[in-house]
Amino acid sequence: MSISRPVASYALGCRGGVPPPPAYNAIEGSGGDGTPPLRNDHSVAFRPALPSRYIIAPVDKQLHNCYNTPMTIITSSPEETEALGRDLAAKMRPGTVLAFSGDLGAGKTTLIRGIARGLGVSVPVTSPTYTIVNEYDAGTLPLVHFDMYRPGSADELFEIGWEDYLARPGIIAVEWSENIGEAFGPDTIYIQIEKAGEQSRKITITGGF
Repeated sequence: MSISRPVASYALGCRGGVPPPPAYNAIEGSGGDGTPPLRNDHSVAFRPALPSRYIIAPVDKQLHNCYNTPMTIITSSPEETEALGRDLAAKMRPGTVLAFSGDLGAGKTTLIRGIARGLGVSVPVTSPTYTIVNEYDAGTLPLVHFDMYRPGSADELFEIGWEDYLARPGIIAVEWSENIGEAFGPDTIYIQIEKAGEQSRKITITGGF
C-alpha cells in the first residue's frame, strides 16, 4: 500500500495563515517515532496490515484539520482496504462525517467495514441498500452507515432525521454521497474509491485526516 500528498499544498484551507510544513514526519504504528526515508514525491510506504507499519502524520500537529489537498492511497486487496479503514478510524473524532463515492463494487462498504472494526464493532457490517441506514452502537464511538443509492434526493435523507444524526457524537459514513451533495457541511471528509485493477483500489481522501 502506498500513500502520497504534495507537501507544497499541505496547508490549503487553513485559517490564520499557517505556512505548510517543509516535509512529513512518519510515526510508527506501534507507537514509536521512527522516520523512514521519504521518496522524491514526498510519499512513504503506508502498510497498515503489518505490525511495524508507518502512518503519515503532519509535522505541525496544529495543521491536523487544516489541509484540504487530496491524499491518494493505493491498496492491493480488499484486506488492505479494510485494514486502511481500521487505521483511519483511530484518527476520527466524534462528529466526523465521511462522504463516500465510487462505482458499484469499488469497495465503499469494505472500507466502512474496516472503520467499524477500528471502532470496535464486531457484528457483520453490510450496506443498507434497502433500509437506507444501519446503526452500530457497540464500538468506542457510534457508527451510522447510510446508503443513498436508491433515494432520489437529499429530501429523503432529511425526512429520516439527517439533522438529528448530525447532532450525535458519533461517526457518519454515507455511501453514494454524490446523490445528496447539498446535505454535507464544510467539514465533511470526502472519500472517492476507484478500481485500479482487479483487486487494487485508488482511494482519494479530501478533508481533515
